[in-house]
Amino acid sequence: MEKVVADFVSFVRQRAMPEPFVVAFEQIARQFLAAFPKVPPEHFGPEEVEAFLKRAAARGASEQQLKNARTATEALVWYLKHRSRPSLQPPPAATATRAEERVSFIRDVEVTDLGSCRSSDLSSRGIFIETLASLNVGNELELCFRLEHDDPPISVRARVVYAHPMGAGLAFREVPPHVQARIERYLAMTRGVG
Repeated sequence: MEKVVADFVSFVRQRAMPEPFVVAFEQIARQFLAAFPKVPPEHFGPEEVEAFLKRAAARGASEQQLKNARTATEALVWYLKHRSRPSLQPPPAATATRAEERVSFIRDVEVTDLGSCRSSDLSSRGIFIETLASLNVGNELELCFRLEHDDPPISVRARVVYAHPMGAGLAFREVPPHVQARIERYLAMTRGVG
């Protein structure tokens, strides 16, 4: 089990997931695998995910905890079924270099046609959202989110620049100057600059 968890955590880290999410995915993966000690990893599927969530609900898990558990366990099951594929590589270097600019940004983001998703980080040029929806590089989306909980919402268009089972990295498109200025001010404040 330890090697499976370690490999899964490495996969999650390669996707530029913020560290708190990596830690949560690792904990949930351990709990999930421990709940089914006789099931070989490659045989996990939707039945085990539903049984795991049912047990968590019976133990009093909150709606958000169940949502997080579903995201992590479905990602783990996907990973276990596809881990031998050579395409499971880190995002392109151009995407990875943007990680230095990112700040943690845990917010609800309304996405046209997807509904409410959760973001995990923000940069001046884009955002990462968690979703199990099947998105392809190049998909265009409309987003609406707040920088601070009491701020007016921001609406922007974004394009998927990389996608994987746990979410998608989105690049903002044609951001109005006043909106860009708000994002830049928020980032500077968050980093403690200016």
